[in-house]
Amino acid sequence: MQYVYIPPGTFTMGCVAGDTLCWEEELPQRKIEIKNGFWMTATEVTVGAFRSFLEKCGYTPESEIKDEGRIYQNEQDDWAWTPGVNWQHPLIPGLPVPDDFPVAQVSWEDAHRYCACMGGRLPTEAEWEYAARAGREGQLFPWGNKDIPLVDGQPQSNGPDGATKALYPRMSVFPDYQDGYATYAPVAS
Repeated sequence: MQYVYIPPGTFTMGCVAGDTLCWEEELPQRKIEIKNGFWMTATEVTVGAFRSFLEKCGYTPESEIKDEGRIYQNEQDDWAWTPGVNWQHPLIPGLPVPDDFPVAQVSWEDAHRYCACMGGRLPTEAEWEYAARAGREGQLFPWGNKDIPLVDGQPQSNGPDGATKALYPRMSVFPDYQDGYATYAPVAS
């Protein structure tokens, strides 16, 4: 895994003024000081890296113990707990995803154990928000204040699009966009 160093600094934590999608716990905005720099992975953890962790540390993820995960159910047009869904089959029971895709269907405890076994820790909420903001203050999104920016007519996010509609006909999607992935995309793609 590639890591990036996040230097110490201060930032404004919490919901940005004008954001109508705030949760109560995101208010009020407040100045936070990150006193010590820290290291963070440059990308999401891949399925392959998560598998290596399980083999190295002998851990069984919660989704395997429970033998269910929450996925979109086309028939109900809603999200539902579904037997057979876990980190190996995060979208459809029995359908694995490639090793270069981000691991999904992991709990906070699974992520915590992964970090500890690999010699690290999860970032605090303040560290995560500080890193995600990357020095940008007062913006709703990392790219600015407008949702889903277009570059050469294509959205710069991985959300439900035309490819998703083919797999999940009842799901609300951005029909004019197409990233080529019906669900989510490989890490760093």
